[in-house]
Parts: sequence; structure tokens; C-alpha cells
Amino acid sequence: LMNMVAFIVILLVSRATASHDLEDWHGLARRSPMLWLAMTVALLSLAGVPPFMGFFGKFMLVGSAFGKPELVWLGIIGLVNVVIALYFYLGVVKRIYVFEPRVPTAIAVPPRLRYALMVAIVLLIAGGVAPQRLERGTTEAVAALGFPSRP
Repeated sequence: LMNMVAFIVILLVSRATASHDLEDWHGLARRSPMLWLAMTVALLSLAGVPPFMGFFGKFMLVGSAFGKPELVWLGIIGLVNVVIALYFYLGVVKRIYVFEPRVPTAIAVPPRLRYALMVAIVLLIAGGVAPQRLERGTTEAVAALGFPSRP
């Protein structure tokens, strides 16, 4: 879901600007608040920042590595990767929000995509705020596929 939101925003911006240049993202918050919000939520979720859904996944993964003494090194590498990713993602968010746009024209978001992005934003936040629902559903799906449960 996080990647889908990010790629939808990337496609909309690249189509509107006819470019893949990172400078075309400058001032996106003023040009299209919907795209700014969607991209910011997607990037923060990908980085594993609470209260977004990505935090739950990273917490479970890194937490399980720290739960076994022989895998502590893997947990440390995971945490370092989270910090590195956050640095780069916040650099994009800074470009979107702080810098002045090269072209001040608004970027139109088709109504269906606007609705889909709003639903995805809510799901990314809800998945981080109430991860037990996500975990329960995932556990039931895995059990239905015939995989053994945790010991």
C-alpha cells in the first residue's frame, strides 16, 4: 500500500511536469496539497515512523531480530537502515514542502485517484494506530493457507 501510494503520486507528478527531475517536486504542497499529503504519508510509512503502518512492520521485524541473541547484529543493521531511509525520505519531503515551485501551476488529481489516495492514507494511518487488526487478519490468512502457527 505504501509503495502503491508513492508510485501513484510519482506518476501523477511526472505526467503533469513531463519530467522525472527532482526539482519538479519543489513546492508540491502548494501545487497539490492532496499529492503532498499522500506522498508524505507514504514516505513516512516506508521509513517506519509511527503512527503509520510501516512502523508496525519494521517494529515486528527488528523486534524479532533483537529477540534472539544471535540475531542482534541483524537488528542493529535494520535500525541503521531505518535511519538512512528516513534521512533520504525527509529530504524529498523537504523539497515538497519548503522549496519554491519552479512552475506554480496546480497539478490536477482525477476524482477516482483522489478518492483512492484518501482511502489509502486512512488505511496507512489506521494500520499503524491499530496494528492488532492487521496482525490478526494476517495470521488468520496464513493459517487458512495451511502454514503452521507460531510455537
